[in-house]
Amino acid sequence: MSQMRTEYNGITIVYDELKDKFIFTLRGRERWADSLTKAKVAIDTPVKNKKESTFEPVEAYHRSYYSQKFEKVKVTSMVDCGLGRQPDFWISNSGKNRSKVGAHNIYPITDSSTKIVNECNAIIDQIAELHAQVGRLSNKVKCMEVPEEEK
Repeated sequence: MSQMRTEYNGITIVYDELKDKFIFTLRGRERWADSLTKAKVAIDTPVKNKKESTFEPVEAYHRSYYSQKFEKVKVTSMVDCGLGRQPDFWISNSGKNRSKVGAHNIYPITDSSTKIVNECNAIIDQIAELHAQVGRLSNKVKCMEVPEEEK
């Protein structure tokens, strides 16, 4: 199996027959393109300047999809999702885990929201305890026994 190699603007581009891709290293990262023309376009495309963020980190409540409980998080930045969509936010929780979440799961911390969040979390804890009680009671119910002659 022969490899096709070419050099463009000082960057070596190699065609990988198995992947049917043109592979090259650009700005310290391995990249790939579907065609040689697309690889050259990627090489010629200038680096976008990152604009300075004006977003100030703020504490907020985040509602977990899995536990449904609210927790305090630090909202560190906003991600624009394009036209017609609410932004996403990068958050850090108390365990310093970062994740990107939608705006519909972020709530400002105010006196009224804190009161509601505390009530919701208390009810969620009660529901969890009720589920545990149901589990303990269910375990006390005897299962159907198969008659000896059916075994």
